[in-house]
Amino acid sequence: MTPRLTATALFLACGTLAQAQIAVPPSAPPQGKEFNPGEVKVAPTPPPAAVPLPDLPYESLAKKGPDGKLPVLTEPVEWAALRINPTIQSPEDKAKVKLILDERLRQYETIAIENIDFLIEIDNGLLDTIEVTAASAKPNVIKIRSLAGKGTLVKSLKESKALSDMQIRFNQKISDERVKAEYDAPAPEVKADPAKPDLSSPDKSKPDEGAKRGKAKGVGNSVLHQAVAEAMHARRVLFISAAGKIGELGSKFGFSADAIKKISNAKTDDAKFESVRTEIKALPVEKQRDFLKAVLG
Repeated sequence: MTPRLTATALFLACGTLAQAQIAVPPSAPPQGKEFNPGEVKVAPTPPPAAVPLPDLPYESLAKKGPDGKLPVLTEPVEWAALRINPTIQSPEDKAKVKLILDERLRQYETIAIENIDFLIEIDNGLLDTIEVTAASAKPNVIKIRSLAGKGTLVKSLKESKALSDMQIRFNQKISDERVKAEYDAPAPEVKADPAKPDLSSPDKSKPDEGAKRGKAKGVGNSVLHQAVAEAMHARRVLFISAAGKIGELGSKFGFSADAIKKISNAKTDDAKFESVRTEIKALPVEKQRDFLKAVLG
């Protein structure tokens, strides 16, 4: 069974409170025993069945490109799903969603600034090397949790009551399709670790434990990437904004004249993000934080 991934699969905290009804007490207490109202049993009422989702067309996030690969998302999968969700098309619903996403973006921009050095480690491929069940991974897992914020987008949507249950479920359907497609994508080749025994089965009719381990590691890494997706997206937005203010703030915070020129010449959002990401690394971490705080200010 494929696990559900939500921007933060690590922090799901949703539950359903079952209503209750009181069973009718017996007409008379058992012989030799007085009737005690406190012994009346409560029979739980099963939750109502979920209303089937409407059959509405939409452009699937799991659709592969001409190269046979999934397109790269520049924002968290659940954010992308909200933008194409066919049940969220009215101006009123779109305005509600924008308010929630804007507020989350502000929160995650602060998280990204405070963890800017750790995000560089993630850029360098840290998440793809972590064995989430290993004791040595605990410090990094703690940092990843700090990047994940205080709750999932689904939880925020439910608590805000900005959208109906059906709209939220349809959004989960869209995002789950993308997540499943990522899980089902061929796992990258894993090099043999000489410190570990070779678990490949010589009998090809039996499961290859090495391949299974590689696939499980890929799923775990995908969960980690989704856990930090909102912080990474917030940093992207920050860097794009920084490119527009580099002429005003660059020299004040230690960017070289050459770096300022390169960033100023970037035209597209992708180019702006990449130029800032490249040039900001030359600054001390505290200087990076001060610069990004000034961009927000």
